[in-house]
Amino acid sequence: MSIKSSKPIKSGKSNKSSKSSKSGKSNKSTSIFRDMTDDDLFSDKVTHVYFYGEVTTESVRQLKADVAAACNPEPDPNGVRHSPKPILLHINSPGGSLDAGLSSMSILQESRVPIAVMVDGMACSAATFLSIAAPYRIAHSFSTCLIHQFTSFMFGKQDNIKFTVDSVTTTSDYIFDIYEKRTKLTKEDVATLVRRDVLLSAVQCHEYGIFDRILNIKVDPSKHALRHPELNLATSVLLRKTNMNHVNIECGLPPNETFNAEIMKRIDTMLFTADALEVKPIIFRANTSNCSSVEGCFPLLARINSIKVPTLAVIDTRLDLYSIIPLLFCSKRVMYDNAILLMDIVYVKMHEPSLQDMYENTMLVVRLIKSVLRARTSLPAAMIDNIEKERVALTPADCLKYGVVDEVIRLV
Repeated sequence: MSIKSSKPIKSGKSNKSSKSSKSGKSNKSTSIFRDMTDDDLFSDKVTHVYFYGEVTTESVRQLKADVAAACNPEPDPNGVRHSPKPILLHINSPGGSLDAGLSSMSILQESRVPIAVMVDGMACSAATFLSIAAPYRIAHSFSTCLIHQFTSFMFGKQDNIKFTVDSVTTTSDYIFDIYEKRTKLTKEDVATLVRRDVLLSAVQCHEYGIFDRILNIKVDPSKHALRHPELNLATSVLLRKTNMNHVNIECGLPPNETFNAEIMKRIDTMLFTADALEVKPIIFRANTSNCSSVEGCFPLLARINSIKVPTLAVIDTRLDLYSIIPLLFCSKRVMYDNAILLMDIVYVKMHEPSLQDMYENTMLVVRLIKSVLRARTSLPAAMIDNIEKERVALTPADCLKYGVVDEVIRLV
């Protein structure tokens, strides 16, 4: 049985409208973030803390240190110690240790500074505990989460196995209580969800009370030229200028490389500069031709779309579909004639799902990607409709013709 976004929430649960009362936090903590605009959340009005990667004892320990530092900011250059700002915790995690995930909830519970979470990409498995521990939860339209059964191992004598089974039952009951108290889901709803390993969309999560708010930031690129005349220069001249920020983005990751937030932090530093006019235009380069994961793709969309200075995407290598998606949100896109775009969908495989679950998770990602392609390019409808069925290689001329890029630069 698949979970549909139209699934009704029982009226008894929908009466519990305040996440702050569920989490033990005051309404003040929730209202601070509720009253902020989307732009405020992408600003230096809050302290930004990041939890990217697997949920482990070490990563949770680091998060505790980061939140503690945000609660006790260092003095400014003049030696003045300012009051701490509200904390916004950015999450992008496939999950990990159950024990570490449950213990992470205490970090948000004990924070003496108002704290909210923003799911940049995904909050899956053990990471969902961290996301719903906050009194206020924010997401992008491309954010996802996954609630499923936790994994346990049993071995030893019969009495030991019985003890493990009883322990698993007790822990499962406790987890069901957490979801029931901190979301609009009933225990019956949770029981249905955990039978599968299916990603939930941002809309579904909002409906189920997992997210409180979905961001809708829009920046008018036409204003960029007035504020930064450099964008009107010839591309060949623009690329040689020194007053540019250069960011290399890597959507795909080598098999054993840990996903981290360094790219996000650098982009956010540009985003959160108080006076955007002083920030240099930004050149993005995607340096991967084998993007095997969406974890690095979707968090970039809201970031690039929110940057208030010109952004230039430079494509000088073979790219796949996941790599080009974030670049479609840049003010201008150029492509060298040696590059090629592979319109190829990679199956979303996580947490050892069944074939049906893997298909449904992939199709959720496909629908999100199609929405971007329809909004940001003039690719033929038939091509977009069939991206999960047919592999297509687009030449620079094709990309120019279909509005994927604005200019093609010849090397010869």
